[in-house]
Amino acid sequence: MSLKQLTITNLKISAGMSVFSKVLGMLTSVVLARLLLPSDFGIITIVYIFLGAMNLFTELGFGSAVIHRKEKIEEALGTSFTINLIISVFLFFIIFFAAPYLASFYDEPVITNVLRVLGIGIIFSAFQFVPSVYFRKNLQFGKTAIPAFVSGLTNTIVAIILAYSGFGVWSLVYGSLASTFVNVVMLLIMCPCKPKLTFDMDIGKELFVFGKYLFAANIIIFINLHIDDAIGGKLLGITALGYYYLAYRWGTFAERIIGITEKVMFPTYAKIQDDLPKMRKGYLGVLKYVSIMTFPISIGLFAIAPEFVTVVLGEKWVPSIIPMQILCFFGLFSTIASTTGSVFTAAGKPKFVRDISSLMTVLIIVLIYPMSIYYGIIGLSLTVTIGAILSAIIASYYLLKVLDLDFLQYISAIKYSIVASSIALIATVAIKYALKNWYYVSNINSLIVLFSTFSIVYMAVLYLTDKKTVFDLVRMTRLGFR
Repeated sequence: MSLKQLTITNLKISAGMSVFSKVLGMLTSVVLARLLLPSDFGIITIVYIFLGAMNLFTELGFGSAVIHRKEKIEEALGTSFTINLIISVFLFFIIFFAAPYLASFYDEPVITNVLRVLGIGIIFSAFQFVPSVYFRKNLQFGKTAIPAFVSGLTNTIVAIILAYSGFGVWSLVYGSLASTFVNVVMLLIMCPCKPKLTFDMDIGKELFVFGKYLFAANIIIFINLHIDDAIGGKLLGITALGYYYLAYRWGTFAERIIGITEKVMFPTYAKIQDDLPKMRKGYLGVLKYVSIMTFPISIGLFAIAPEFVTVVLGEKWVPSIIPMQILCFFGLFSTIASTTGSVFTAAGKPKFVRDISSLMTVLIIVLIYPMSIYYGIIGLSLTVTIGAILSAIIASYYLLKVLDLDFLQYISAIKYSIVASSIALIATVAIKYALKNWYYVSNINSLIVLFSTFSIVYMAVLYLTDKKTVFDLVRMTRLGFR
């Protein structure tokens, strides 16, 4: 199988896996939103922030460094795993002893035990490093599909059963922990390359030299993604953070579905890093198909957010409507910006990722406090969205230089998605205003009509303006099910 065919196959597998897992996750969040309180989601958000910060130190960018290597791969995997495991155990003890202080800072005593229990997952996760990197290195993304499917299903079943049984925030805790454990065990069973406690000082230095920029970038990106939660939870309270959490989760739905393409494209770009025309052509293809999926999800949810929240999530989540609409644009621009990271890394310029993320961090730090104080969770949403727009603009500017790409070529890749989404939005808003004059139309019927209007108009306009792409998508979808 050629690299192009393998990449397309991996994209289909990864896209299918990602769509399934994200849809499953969203369906789970719908059920849990009706069973749990906003404060439960606020508590778990704070815990995940702290755990995420600890997780940054377990890999140090070694995963991408191993994928980028062309020799002594097994030795590099062994060295990376050894460092990863040692750091993970050390971090668990930090988590255990730091938990009471975090609970005191947010004035939520339950955070102590929640953080300590979920901290066990960091040690579990160390054992999935080797199989996950091995499969990505060898472009065997199908090997991760079954573990992802089973672990996602495990999380759903455990969390919903416990929520129905009245476990509250602990339903989220045990669901997450069970999911991590299942995923690790299945990956270890399926991977022919097992984790080994070996260490090579020279290889370790090489991995660190390559990975240090990605590690720095990941820290900055993490701050960008979670500083709103951390500060919002302190300034506005855990309940307000729960409303923001759900708004963010749905508003960035497109980003989390499409984000899987980065894991596929980086190893692909790495194999053709010396062939600029191929990288340029490959990137434009990815950008085109990503925009076709991202624009309708983000713009469509923006159009129907009020009806969606009241009908699907429930009336208690009404404070999340406006933040969700704002965050739809965060998801849209973040997705576009995220397509550039794998190009920069494969081209040997990971520092671009760090620098772009740093600018976004500075902007967020400057704006987040006053915006939160004066506008609450709406201010939080506006702050991160402005940062995402700026990041997308700067990332695109550097991308044009790295790939020697013409601006018109870049715009040409997304123009049909922009046109189709804009026309669909206008049609949906027009129908929404028309429905307001029909007092007997229920919220659920309005949601169905508006969703159908946007979907039909988007697909119709896309078909009329870019038939070839529509036929290509249909053909790839059919092949994906064979």
